[in-house]
Amino acid sequence: SSLLLTSKTKSSRKISNVWQNAYSGSATKRGSGVVLTVNSSANRNLYRGVGKTFKKPISFARRNLLMCRLQVTGSRSAKVHVRIRAFSGNQIFEAARVLQSGKEYTLYANLSKWSYKKKVTKIQVLVKPYGSKGWENGGKIVIKSLKQAKTAAKT
Repeated sequence: SSLLLTSKTKSSRKISNVWQNAYSGSATKRGSGVVLTVNSSANRNLYRGVGKTFKKPISFARRNLLMCRLQVTGSRSAKVHVRIRAFSGNQIFEAARVLQSGKEYTLYANLSKWSYKKKVTKIQVLVKPYGSKGWENGGKIVIKSLKQAKTAAKT
């Protein structure tokens, strides 16, 4: 499935932007978001990102869209590959898209047709430079406004 871009949402509900897991980097809470400073010396084929596990599963039955604002800096490539994953036990939903590095985007994954959307147990946001290029020292992934929404205007 593909990640879509939006500028406007309706009927949204915030999801705590506290992440328990950092993958190939260190995460710091900043305001309503999180900043992952990437480990530039880790294998460049690995995705960097964050993950959160819910003590009680959350349902995306009424608000089917999983959204966040994302900005990536420090990629040695002009583009980055972004993946947003939702888990329900061993079942995985994944949406992906290639985006320009350095710009801030509001993106969403539409879980409406996923059979396991009523019991999401974990979410991940993962990024890597497009192609075979790695990260510069001090590269960052900033994630803000993690939420569920009913509708979003496509841009």
